[in-house]
Amino acid sequence: MKCIFIIPPWTHKDSHFEALQDTIAGFWPPLGILYIAAVLREAGYEVKAYDGARFTMRGMVEVLKNENPDFLGVSCVAKLWERAKELMSDVREVLPKVKIAAGGQGPTFLKERCLKECNALDYVVVNEGEYSTLKLLDRIKNSESLSGLLGVYYRDNNEIKFHGDYPFTEDLDSIPFPAIDLLDCKWYVPSVGQYKRLPVGEMMTSRGCPNSCIYCFKIGGDQIRMRSPENIIEEMQRWIDLFEIREMKFWDENFTHDRERVAKICEGMIKKREKYGKQWDVIWSCSGRIDGVDKDLLKLMKRSGCHYIQYGIESGVQKNLDMIGKKITLDQIRETVALTHKYGISMINTFILGIPGETYEEALETIKFAHELNSDYVEFFPCTPFPGTRLYNDIEKYGRLLEPDITKLGMHLLPFVPYTMDENKLRYLQQAAFKGYYMRPSYIWQRLKKIRSWTDVKINLAGLRAILKMNPKKYASSGNMEEPIPTFPVVEKSSC
Repeated sequence: MKCIFIIPPWTHKDSHFEALQDTIAGFWPPLGILYIAAVLREAGYEVKAYDGARFTMRGMVEVLKNENPDFLGVSCVAKLWERAKELMSDVREVLPKVKIAAGGQGPTFLKERCLKECNALDYVVVNEGEYSTLKLLDRIKNSESLSGLLGVYYRDNNEIKFHGDYPFTEDLDSIPFPAIDLLDCKWYVPSVGQYKRLPVGEMMTSRGCPNSCIYCFKIGGDQIRMRSPENIIEEMQRWIDLFEIREMKFWDENFTHDRERVAKICEGMIKKREKYGKQWDVIWSCSGRIDGVDKDLLKLMKRSGCHYIQYGIESGVQKNLDMIGKKITLDQIRETVALTHKYGISMINTFILGIPGETYEEALETIKFAHELNSDYVEFFPCTPFPGTRLYNDIEKYGRLLEPDITKLGMHLLPFVPYTMDENKLRYLQQAAFKGYYMRPSYIWQRLKKIRSWTDVKINLAGLRAILKMNPKKYASSGNMEEPIPTFPVVEKSSC
């Protein structure tokens, strides 16, 4: 059977507000479909992959028509479900016999709704899809019944059936490396602030998360499963061999969960660099929790090539940290950020505005806290109730959705307002927070001193364009305001 896996066509207009769309927003290879493609290819199926970020809707339909696959897998987040529906319907018109499945974060939450809304769709694969998709294809190929098949929603005589979730893969080392050779990974340029050198590779070294933040959708489950350091170093070598990468991004929700494992990964990188020299001159970045590092680990991470860590700070008010379930304190944040500064690792600190119960004054405290921490980059996200999260499930308890259709929710847009906040004030805060942080004279001087390459120049110019495009005043001057918004405070002094 000939199988093709795709992401539906999309642009940054689907995911970012206007000032970010053509300035700092970037692209990453779609690892999810490449993992599935690798498993199927190992099982003997003919597999190809296409990323909709590089296609118009008409262009992708034309490619699929020419390819004429037996099976089409469409992966999407909830935000792209409408695009996926349009694509699958168009494909069905030109390829009436193709079997079509949908998977990814969106269909995993929407489940049978996908089959009800799209007659062109045959199957919905939920959660991690590598081996449930393989089982599905084996049954299709052998014309076998789907009775008892786990992890897949399907129609049977106009009745939607589901026989339970497919178990998570415990031994992640047993999964073949994602089929990155199916795409031109050198084409991808990440968002500004998320890279320092090109080309960049990416990797997932664990799945699942044991933490319980109310805004997080965990497609990998509540238990963390981790790959071995040896397996990780081997995949890094594959990225180097295929694309001569100069940087690696680790996408784990908490890369530093097991400090001993991280130390072994770092030591493996150092040994490779000592043995192979320039070929292994690869820097890297990751996400980590504030309580997941210490000074010894940070020193080793820096020595092995770590150039930035993304910390989910979220709030500068303790009651709001407690509300969202972060299980960290402001003092812990200050201590870890100061240590990270000390050992020369850059940071992207992320914050959430519009946390349930948060007031306008508390949001200002969070923004002041961001200034105090003084990281290289910050992001201010609106609180987003993604489908399947505790926040979404109790949404009426916390506030109101501005867009009731869950397929239109996006983390760079404003989908939710808590009862304690005004919509226009929240829109003002998000853009004013960015502008107030990045336009500080001390910050600009700090960025200029760190420029070492033409890539650094381009990164800083793109960021400047984005900030100059932001216009928080249009919300501050809105006639719908219950009260005037005060002048946004500019904080220059940093204590970290």
